[in-house]
Amino acid sequence: NVHIYQVKIINHGWSSNDGIDIDCCRNVLMEDCDFDTDDDSAPVKTHCTDTCRDITIRNCTFATLERAVKVGNECFGPIINVHFENITVNQSTYLVGNIPLNAMYIAVADGGSIDSVFFDNIHINIPSQTSIFIRLCMRDFQYDTTIPKPFPKYLRNVWIRNVYTQSSTPIPCSITGIPGYLVQNINLENVTVSVPGGGAP
Repeated sequence: NVHIYQVKIINHGWSSNDGIDIDCCRNVLMEDCDFDTDDDSAPVKTHCTDTCRDITIRNCTFATLERAVKVGNECFGPIINVHFENITVNQSTYLVGNIPLNAMYIAVADGGSIDSVFFDNIHINIPSQTSIFIRLCMRDFQYDTTIPKPFPKYLRNVWIRNVYTQSSTPIPCSITGIPGYLVQNINLENVTVSVPGGGAP
C-alpha cells in the first residue's frame, strides 16, 4: 500500500540511473510525478519470485535515455494488473539528441510471467528506436546460480490504447515470443506510430 505523489527526480551521472523501481510490490499508486533519468523512468519488475501486482502510474511526465514506460524484463516472479495512464514522455535534459531505446516496453526474460497490462493515453514527444517493444524470451540470467534455471512462462493480456509515438528506425514495433511460448492477447486501439520509412518488405 504505497502512494507516491508529486515527486520530482533528476537522476544523471551513471548509466543505470532509474527513477523509482517498483519491485515485488502490491497496491501502489504513483501520480503527478516528474522524472528525468539516464535509465528507465518507473519500471515495474520482480527481482525475486514474489508477486508484483495492482500497480497504477498516472498523470506523470517522464524523460529518459532508455525506456519510459516499462513492465518486466527483470521478471523472476509474476507481474499482474499494471496500469500506466496519462503519461507524457519528453526529451531528456541530458545528452540531448540521444535517441531512447523504447517508448513502451513489456518483457518476460527471466522465467517469470506478466498478465494484464494496460497503457492508456501515452503521448511521446521524442522518437525512440523501437516505439512499442513486447517480448517473451529466456536470456539465461540468474542471481542465484545454486537453483535450477527457470523455464519461461507467459506474457498475456496487454491493452495499449490512445497512444501517439514516433520511431527513428524502420522497425517501429516488435512483438515476439519463442517456439512453444507465444505472446498472447495483445490489443492495440487508436495507436499512431510515425515512422521514417525505408524498411524492406
